[in-house]
Amino acid sequence: MRRQNSFKHSLRNQSKGARTESRNCGGIFRGLDSSLVAYIASKLGLKVQLLHVSMENQPETEEAIEASEQLNLPLQVDLFKDSDVENTLPQVIALIEEADPIKASVGLPFYWVAEKAAEARFHVMLAGQGADELFGVINAT
Repeated sequence: MRRQNSFKHSLRNQSKGARTESRNCGGIFRGLDSSLVAYIASKLGLKVQLLHVSMENQPETEEAIEASEQLNLPLQVDLFKDSDVENTLPQVIALIEEADPIKASVGLPFYWVAEKAAEARFHVMLAGQGADELFGVINAT
């Protein structure tokens, strides 16, 4: 309960800069963590608009659509092609300052989400990155 209250307090403080009429965004990539963050934010009174980015024809897109319907939150889906990866990857590598394939595979969807959020003029971005630890999902054995 203490962890939950701390999270709520932190989320409220972090979102204070958002104007009331602005849309706040929780990005659903694949997991429960982002869904939990988005759901809690909506229950705290934030206006949540979900973003999902993925490659075309991936099952995770259907999972994101299903999750947004269950959460009763609007979802914007943006799908990318192999050519988009080829075009964007040099920019991502320049930003992460390392040609590490693992870091690039994490950076690429974040780059696309940030790009789409900027286009939509979102003022606050919420993501579930790291929430596994917060919600106690990781079994450290």
